[in-house]
Amino acid sequence: MAEQEQGNIRQEYNNATTGLNMDQTLNQIPKGKLTYALNATVENFDSNSVNYQNEPGNEPCVTFPSGFVLIGTHFIQEKNKHVFFITNPETGASEIGYMDNNDCIYRTYVSAPCLNFNINNPIHKSVHRITECNTEVYWTDGLNPRRYIDLNPDNLPYVLIGGTPACDPVYSDQIDCNGLNVQPDFVIPQLDVTRIATGGDLQAGTYQFAIQYCDPAGNPFTSYYSVTNPTPVADTSITTPNFNYQVGRSIELTVSNLDNTGLYDYFNIAVIKTINAITSVELIGTYFIDGASQVITYTGQNKTNVRLTINDIFEKFPYYEIAQDLTAVRDVLVWDQLTSIERINYQKIANGIDLQWETYRIPANESYADELNATNLRGYLRDEVYAFEIVFLLQNGKQTDGFHIPGRVANVLDLSPVSQSNDDFIGDPDPFTGTSPYWKIYNTATVTGFSPGYSPATGYKGPYQYGEFAYWQSTEEYPCNEELWGDLAGQPIRHHKFPDALVSPIFESAIFTGQNSMAIQKDAVFPLGVRIDVQQVVSLIQASDLTTEQKNEIAGFKIIRGDRSTNKSIVAKGILRNVGKYNREGTDYYFPNYPYNDLRQDPFLLENSNAYTIPLAANSTSSVCRQFTVYATKAGVIKYIDCYSGEGVTKTIGGDFPLNTSFNLCALDFPSPKFDQGAEGSIISNTYNWYKLTVGAADQTQFWYYPPVPTSGGCGFDGLSANILPPPSGYSDWAEYCALNPTNGCCNSPQAALEKTFWDVDGSLFGGVRIIPSLSPPVYKDGDGGYSVELLDTIGYGLCAPSQLNAFDEE
Repeated sequence: MAEQEQGNIRQEYNNATTGLNMDQTLNQIPKGKLTYALNATVENFDSNSVNYQNEPGNEPCVTFPSGFVLIGTHFIQEKNKHVFFITNPETGASEIGYMDNNDCIYRTYVSAPCLNFNINNPIHKSVHRITECNTEVYWTDGLNPRRYIDLNPDNLPYVLIGGTPACDPVYSDQIDCNGLNVQPDFVIPQLDVTRIATGGDLQAGTYQFAIQYCDPAGNPFTSYYSVTNPTPVADTSITTPNFNYQVGRSIELTVSNLDNTGLYDYFNIAVIKTINAITSVELIGTYFIDGASQVITYTGQNKTNVRLTINDIFEKFPYYEIAQDLTAVRDVLVWDQLTSIERINYQKIANGIDLQWETYRIPANESYADELNATNLRGYLRDEVYAFEIVFLLQNGKQTDGFHIPGRVANVLDLSPVSQSNDDFIGDPDPFTGTSPYWKIYNTATVTGFSPGYSPATGYKGPYQYGEFAYWQSTEEYPCNEELWGDLAGQPIRHHKFPDALVSPIFESAIFTGQNSMAIQKDAVFPLGVRIDVQQVVSLIQASDLTTEQKNEIAGFKIIRGDRSTNKSIVAKGILRNVGKYNREGTDYYFPNYPYNDLRQDPFLLENSNAYTIPLAANSTSSVCRQFTVYATKAGVIKYIDCYSGEGVTKTIGGDFPLNTSFNLCALDFPSPKFDQGAEGSIISNTYNWYKLTVGAADQTQFWYYPPVPTSGGCGFDGLSANILPPPSGYSDWAEYCALNPTNGCCNSPQAALEKTFWDVDGSLFGGVRIIPSLSPPVYKDGDGGYSVELLDTIGYGLCAPSQLNAFDEE
């Protein structure tokens, strides 16, 4: 009997003891393997059987609260924990819950409407991070800010109840969703220098401070804020080019407006030191927030400060509100498709801001030697143009762009024409009218009145006067973008010009009592600043077309000014008060008192120039400034070279100088001075030297020399005692005697003497020793060659030397 033929269908079943085989045909599959297993599962999970059967159907495990819909889930494998994100589309309620160990029990972590979950924005991306203390879950839905939650219930952010102690705070049962944000909104702290105290280890220099929020280890959460003005610290009794000496002072800082919502618990204080023109940055310390304000004293005694860079201070952390994707690489969060906050146009608000100038009165018993005055009361330059902008500070700590604050609108006076014939006219006139508008020639700032709280008391310190800025406009125009600039589009750019000293005094009260009569009172210093109406800015914000949410985002603002380094309207600047005065070559010069407001004679400057008097060689006969005594008996002129200008001078006898009276003058070189145009008289020099001439006793030698008195035969001096002899009785000096007795045997013709290079006393040869006065070294003329010339003394060289400049001898 033949064997029955098998068909394609096998009667045996496989037990699948060796798994699946999906690569071969059915006839090629050996026993023990399967080719297909839909919804199949191992019969049991204890590995005692390898039979397959259909897996059981899904069964309900976790039941969410009524009306809630699941929009996202995250599984924490290390803790076998499921985290659920659910929302109620009808009521808008939102919750975050969890299930432990597949126990099918739903538990609520957070239930708060501010989570703002939406079924149209499911949470597809979430990651977790496990630390030693807690487990954090981060997520994004592309709608709300990037958020995270600490699964430790004790670390959930609840709203702090105000007024409770910082060390024992009391919280409500309401979740603070801002605390769930990766970059939460926070209050920007304020930092002020409030006192310079005695004691400490500061070096002379300037100090600035900045503040940021951080963790207990000092790791930053935010950027640095509230950089203070430079505070100079020095010992005014020490004058030195090196400002690195110890001053024994410390700086007291007041930290205010701290965020005490519990969002941050610590803050860093950094110092920016500039000593000997070298800037360094250090972290002073990390401090616990125990209230809305604190006082911190910086002594400089901590030598272990953490070094920072200037970039750490001025770096602004980027703010990204929303992300579309999220992952983690080695516990490092990676956010993708980030969206920053919307750049909003606040220009229309800025257009409506009216700034005013205001002065501050520092009484006469204070000055900028006070460090707090130098820190907080630095003023602007008068008559200078500044560009101001407003920067809005948002709740999240971000600062907006700066928005230009335009200067005031021109009035009739500002635009009134000024003719070129006006003595004050400057600049180029309009080519068509030949005039310029009034604001280009004059400062058009005005005084509105005294500041509120001003007191006329001598010791009053505080706001003094305020008023409107002067009008000023640029040759450039605002861009033609009406959506951005509004009514300013296409108009000339307007900036703010501060009043000049005629409108606002600098440091004295100028009281006009009549023409050429001004009483200067040194009663106060008036630094110049900016006055702003805060309520006006608030009103402009509320009246703007910003959304309610955008308005609520504004936490504050600050006014900043543009950099003028490349566009200054004042070429040279300075305050000329208590000025010195001197004359050079017929011109009066004025200069500010320097460097220490000293009214004594200037130790560095001379009354007159001595540049034309130079050191002489031994045989030189020029460039010596000598004093001459002149007695003129006939009118005419006298000519000489002025010691202080190096120029020839002609003076009249009987006009510039007296006739028949002795007078002194200083002249450069000789023969000089010289009579001319009929003038006659006698001239003697009060500046000369004594020389000792030594000739061998058996020798006979003759010298040329130039005696200071026009006498012959040595009758005007004593060659043994080296003294000029007094003139005969009845005469005040030899110039008078020889002028009135020109033919006397003791006097030669003074004019002839002055026209000689050297004058021989008697023309005789002599031997031995003679002591003679001469304006220049004696020169050998004739006779035996053995001799010596020795300078014994110099007379009268300081008579014409300029004295120290006394430029402050006038009232």
